[in-house]
Formats: sequence, C-alpha cells, structure tokens
Amino acid sequence: MNASEIIQILIAVVEDVPTLIQVVEKIIEIYKSKEAPTEQDWEEINALCDKTHEDLQK
Repeated sequence: MNASEIIQILIAVVEDVPTLIQVVEKIIEIYKSKEAPTEQDWEEINALCDKTHEDLQK
C-alpha cells in the first residue's frame, strides 16, 4: 500500500468521525440501559457501519 492509498483511508476515517460517534453513543446507551440490544438497536448500528464501509470503498 502506498502513501496515497493510506492518505485516502485516513481521509475517509476522519470524515466518518461523526458516524463513529453515533455508533459509540448508541452502544453506551444500550450498555447503560442494562438490557440486551433490541433488533432495532442492531439495525441502527449495522446501518451506520454499512454506510461507513460503503463510503470507505469509494
């Protein structure tokens, strides 16, 4: 992997910090509720992760 490719990955990661924050906040919310994640919780987390993955592939 050359420097240009590494830079592109770093740019994608930095641009996705708001998404990362959303995922972390959701996980903290689930943890604080002391309940198992619901199907809807998993759908939200997976959708955020899928979006990040798609953006990284561009």
